[in-house]
Amino acid sequence: MLKTHKAFTIVELLIVVVVIAILAAITIIGYNGITTRAENAKTVSGVAAIIKGLSMYAQLNGVYTTDAYACIGSTSYVCGNTNSGPVCVAQGRVNSTGSLASDLSSTINKIPDLSSQQITCSTGATYRGGFVSTSNSRKSSTVVYFLKGSSTPCGIIGTSRSVDGGLVACEYALPNL
Repeated sequence: MLKTHKAFTIVELLIVVVVIAILAAITIIGYNGITTRAENAKTVSGVAAIIKGLSMYAQLNGVYTTDAYACIGSTSYVCGNTNSGPVCVAQGRVNSTGSLASDLSSTINKIPDLSSQQITCSTGATYRGGFVSTSNSRKSSTVVYFLKGSSTPCGIIGTSRSVDGGLVACEYALPNL
């Protein structure tokens, strides 16, 4: 009696490998989207806390913080345009001086750290995080923050939004005092 052995052909094995590769690609793309949305949500919630802290500080002191420009987050943090390349959304390189944290210590416990994800705009400039800009003898203040993904909403009502490439620059102007 003749015995036959059943085995997979090369074509069948190739089909299985291709199906597995397609499923892996879909999973990786989905994971990247989830992490980007999570990082954007971290930035929006941190900015919302800063806006509340700045509003309370202004009510208590009659002026906004002492920093003309201050990064939100760690005192050694560089935010805005983090390289010296061309600027795409009219925001320059900002270094934190650290007085934002001490100014707001009476209104919020800890300055939140925003996302450190690097976002590249169409000119090749790289952005991250956000900063507070105070001007007009400390009577006006604006919070600027950066999100990844051209269709991403700013997440805070009353925020103006500009898009350049994969970068969304959001700007919230606090009421003038």
